[in-house]
Amino acid sequence: MCESRLRFKDKNGQIQDYGIVLIFTDENTKKQYIVYTDGAYTAFHEQHLHAAQYVPVDEASAVLLPIETDEEMKIIENRLLNE
Repeated sequence: MCESRLRFKDKNGQIQDYGIVLIFTDENTKKQYIVYTDGAYTAFHEQHLHAAQYVPVDEASAVLLPIETDEEMKIIENRLLNE
């Protein structure tokens, strides 16, 4: 189970709690990314994962931005496969 937790308000104002799977900085783009999970599994018994660009604001908070390109998603997928 994930030791680090991520909490944020969803679009309905409800607090959501997720486990952090991975936070990393891509060497080429210098962007930070986060992969997190709600703990649910797919019908194929794979953990349901979410990914976003991670922009720290301070030690206790960050802004999550959507993954904008297929290239960014490939960066994240490759990192997960090599962890």
